[in-house]
Amino acid sequence: MSLSRKLTVPILLAALVTTIAVTLASYWLAVSSTEAELHDRYAAIELMIQRSNFPLNPTVLSMLGSLTSATWFTTSSDGVVLAGRPIRAKPDVPIEPAEQPDRELLTSIPRYADSGLIASIRLGEHWYRAARFQRSSGSDLREHNAVQEVVVIVDDSSRRAAIRRAISAPLIVGLLTIACMVAISLMVTSRWARRVGRLQADVNLIARGNFLTPVSIDSQDELGDLARDVAGMAQQLDQMWKKFRRWHSEQLLHQISSGLAHNLRNALTGARMAVELAQATTSGASDKRGEVASLPEELDPLSVAVAQVEQAEQYVSRILLACRNDTHRPQPMVLAECFQTLQTTLSATAAHRGANIQWHLPEQLANFIVNDGLTLMAAIGNLIWNAIAAGKQISVSGDVHSSSRCAVVSVTDDGPGPDPAIWDTLFDPFVTTKVDGLGLGLALVQRAAESLGGRVTWIRRDQRTVFELTFHVEKAATAPCP
Repeated sequence: MSLSRKLTVPILLAALVTTIAVTLASYWLAVSSTEAELHDRYAAIELMIQRSNFPLNPTVLSMLGSLTSATWFTTSSDGVVLAGRPIRAKPDVPIEPAEQPDRELLTSIPRYADSGLIASIRLGEHWYRAARFQRSSGSDLREHNAVQEVVVIVDDSSRRAAIRRAISAPLIVGLLTIACMVAISLMVTSRWARRVGRLQADVNLIARGNFLTPVSIDSQDELGDLARDVAGMAQQLDQMWKKFRRWHSEQLLHQISSGLAHNLRNALTGARMAVELAQATTSGASDKRGEVASLPEELDPLSVAVAQVEQAEQYVSRILLACRNDTHRPQPMVLAECFQTLQTTLSATAAHRGANIQWHLPEQLANFIVNDGLTLMAAIGNLIWNAIAAGKQISVSGDVHSSSRCAVVSVTDDGPGPDPAIWDTLFDPFVTTKVDGLGLGLALVQRAAESLGGRVTWIRRDQRTVFELTFHVEKAATAPCP
């Protein structure tokens, strides 16, 4: 509902209710006053009938009718109409037979002395008021068919006209008042609605980020004060937005740099562990458990170290791009190559820490490519790093749903799982329970999953922690046709 209607409708309803109330009150007062006058009139007639001792013949009845502006009828003890004159609602209107009361109608009129009621009767097209009076026993002759009762009938049109006049004045005044109020309300509310509409348009522009929008201030009333407050708010929002953009740029650069530094540290740690394994293999040195650490025969420790250093170099390049506010260019890679690189580089870390990684990778990974291989390897690498830090038995499995072009990687470990205190904020930046941790690993995994068109979830199942990474893949151009 528009502002004009919201302001006009209550005023209209209030005026309408007031008009109806005044009209009903006027009607009640008019009916009460006219009824009181009619009762006084019939009371005087009753008193005159009781005190009179003259015969009520047609001539006398005609004279009484002229004096009282009523029609008089007399009846005998057996209900026979003895005398009376025709009822004329209007002098110039011919009398119809239906307008004359019959014997049955006259005798059905209640006695005024017994009930105090004045009957309403209809003769033809007109309404009348009538009352029946008992003639005193000593006021007439003691002969057959002597007058026993008198019926006085009064035209009710004048009383009804008085009632109509009484209610027409407040009704007309009320309706005219309503019309004036509606017209004035529409004019005022339309003007206010236009001002509110201009202010709303300015607020919508400000809400869309145009904080320098000039706000229309055209008066010194409450709406003008609101417009000035909106203009002041827009200036404050402009200043806050500039500060927020600077802070957001710094925060984004900080998070990107921290995340890349986190991956850089993982890569350098893997390279260091590979070099240490190479030294231990060459010199026969043992680890803290007194056992000589070794890698699978197909892995060369120095090759692993070189691969880790190459990843570190790529991370440094990304940090430099972020510092120059340059856009990172994705590097598409075949899924099989991504997992082969991860398997090569992380085996040294797992062997150094006494963890065992089981890889379950289908051959169809060679048929699909991911949009950014380095981002995917960083995400899966962080999941495996966390698994190595938490448990000893790690399982990495991958699968591709060619129909939906979606790949799923699951990393499972037998560790105790995340602390329940951080379950709800597990993927938020800088949330960690590790003493030497930064809380960026899982946050980077989530960001990587979103950039690759997927998501990351986790669950505790059979006393094991399972992280599942879902991302979008494309069919490789060299992939064999099914």
